[in-house]
Amino acid sequence: MKKVAVLTSGGDAPGMNSVIHAICLRCANLNIEPVGVIGGFKGLYEGHFVKLHSDKTSQSASMGGTILKSSRFIEFKQAKYVEAAAQKAREAGIDGIIVIGGDGSYLGALALSKAGMPTIGVPGTIDNDISGTQFTIGFDSAFNTIVHCIDQLKDTIRSHERCLLVEVMGRHCSDLAVYGAISGNVDAVITAETKIDEMALKDLVIDSIKRKDECMIMISENVLNVHELAARLEKLSGIECRGSVLGYLQRGGNPSARDRLLAARCGLYAVDALNDGHSGECTCLKDEMIVLLPIEKALSENYHNSYIHEEYQKLR
Repeated sequence: MKKVAVLTSGGDAPGMNSVIHAICLRCANLNIEPVGVIGGFKGLYEGHFVKLHSDKTSQSASMGGTILKSSRFIEFKQAKYVEAAAQKAREAGIDGIIVIGGDGSYLGALALSKAGMPTIGVPGTIDNDISGTQFTIGFDSAFNTIVHCIDQLKDTIRSHERCLLVEVMGRHCSDLAVYGAISGNVDAVITAETKIDEMALKDLVIDSIKRKDECMIMISENVLNVHELAARLEKLSGIECRGSVLGYLQRGGNPSARDRLLAARCGLYAVDALNDGHSGECTCLKDEMIVLLPIEKALSENYHNSYIHEEYQKLR
């Protein structure tokens, strides 16, 4: 290949810039020209391309967010927009595209591949919702942010003998909530898979406050309203209960060392995969090795760490 483009799509995740830098380094080794697409699939459709150089990307490799920006472009679900974007890339002399993002971004990458544009996906999302890989780039950073927040929030609730319900991100994947609950030593975790018993939660709140002057319950987003549940628990238990939504705080910040390493490995592997003629596939972490999987398989394979949920119950 002579020219490879890279774009970031969907929600930003710490480590995306590390992937971009790794791609630039590998392209330089293979005498391939790296090109950045500004604004995700929308930028690809509109032809917003910029030249990339490792001397510049090295300065942002340890930064959070994405220097290539990201956007939602629902029109990309339509074949005519995919075809137009692929044609725009061809006109710019682009031989292949690397897409960094989550499950929605992967569907866009797969559509590009089917439209005749060689495309490789790299898992960049804090949600850890790409089933074919053990961990996605950005998950570890967000996980560490959550644990840090838990430690700080506990100082306050302990001082006031209070119960706090904390909502974390994850969309339809509860890994951030469960991993955060274990590492933060919280009293309960509520996910989409959880059967909610408010009377049992009321007893938990009362018991925890009596034993250690604090109670914390972690909740995965899109499950319930934390503020409304906190109000009901306060009425049932007679103990002050509050809700807290960590929100976008979890997506920002510098990538962790683990995410930087995973990003570098995936970026290098993605360039090699394109150069070797692969398309419609993505990089995945399995047993500490980077492997390629067809995108459809990576999205459908049941590889999430569900055993973590079971081990958490044993700890309680």
